[in-house]
Amino acid sequence: MGLDYELFARHMNIGNPLECFLKGHLWLESCVNNAMEAHLANPDALRVDRMTFSAKVSLCDALGAFTSADLRALRTLNKLRNRLAHQLDADFDEAELLAIGNELDGHTAHLYHSPEREEGDGVQATIVFIIFALVTSLEFQNMRAVYHKRYQTEHIAFAARTMVRRNMSRYNPSLGSYDPERDDPAIREQVGLPEPPQPRDVWDGLSFPGQTGLSDDSAAP
Repeated sequence: MGLDYELFARHMNIGNPLECFLKGHLWLESCVNNAMEAHLANPDALRVDRMTFSAKVSLCDALGAFTSADLRALRTLNKLRNRLAHQLDADFDEAELLAIGNELDGHTAHLYHSPEREEGDGVQATIVFIIFALVTSLEFQNMRAVYHKRYQTEHIAFAARTMVRRNMSRYNPSLGSYDPERDDPAIREQVGLPEPPQPRDVWDGLSFPGQTGLSDDSAAP
């Protein structure tokens, strides 16, 4: 089950940039918590409620849960959050936010530089696009981790059967050549291995154009 996009949109449409940013930080922390659930054999052994956000991100780094660019963005945003929380007169520097967005990489950067983004969108819109891009990327990585953890045995069986199928076609040409598009779905069904999650599965209530993943032009927050 994906994340609730309608709830996310409501949180991001709060009246001022500071509230929007703090809500967004909570969404990021939820993704970090989900990563620990996905990667740790016994996450209950950790007192997650007593861990700082920074400590959680470091643990995710040690677990290899997220890309290095996403981890860097999480750390930078957390430093910004701490500064805003401890200074009465702290305010957003739009140039600083734009620099954070421009340092995003890969699929996260693709989402941030959505066709819906325009020059001069303003501080809050920049915050929204950064949070949306990161939450989508982090949660997609979490979904893949859960998928591989849940279907470890089925993955092994799938790999074994596809290897056998390739070898059989090599030594018995009458079977025809191995065709992944034709043969893999049948093998998946035989071993009980569902298709892997796609970026479009991250959000409930939001469709990516073309429904083929983050490589498409991204849906706007």
